[in-house]
Amino acid sequence: MRSLLTVSEFALRGGEAERGLRRWVAETRAIHAGLELTGGMVLARNLIADLVEGEAGAVALALRRAREARHQVHLVVVDSLTVRTRTFAGWSLLYQGSSTYVAAPIAALLEVQDAYHSHRLRSMLKAFGDPAPRRPPAKTGAAARHETEAAGMPAPMAVPSARASPRRR
Repeated sequence: MRSLLTVSEFALRGGEAERGLRRWVAETRAIHAGLELTGGMVLARNLIADLVEGEAGAVALALRRAREARHQVHLVVVDSLTVRTRTFAGWSLLYQGSSTYVAAPIAALLEVQDAYHSHRLRSMLKAFGDPAPRRPPAKTGAAARHETEAAGMPAPMAVPSARASPRRR
């Protein structure tokens, strides 16, 4: 599975920008759902960050489509990572606004692709996003003791809570 992070500049301005953005997001959401791609996009001022995750062929198709899009210019591939699990449950517009804090790592990555700003931007997208389902929570209590004993491991020890300890006077 691949995770692709790109940055670019939003080319549309004025009234055309809002209509174009709504249309683009709706089309992209539908196309990505059909390709089983997840991730999200941030539009801060006129700067775009887009993270797409899925099978390599689908991610390559999304990148080709992004390069051909008329609403974005100066597209830069920041990184393309091999990942084991998805970060997002679906694909959506995660943020749209004028925050300097959000725009800063995007602007930096348009100039130089470095690990610091890439990690910062990926963390920001993850914080804005809808997380993918994770593994079920670990079993506790009797079920956990049964599984550990069946595996030949000692049962976990109970740790007394601070509330149970006697008060000092």
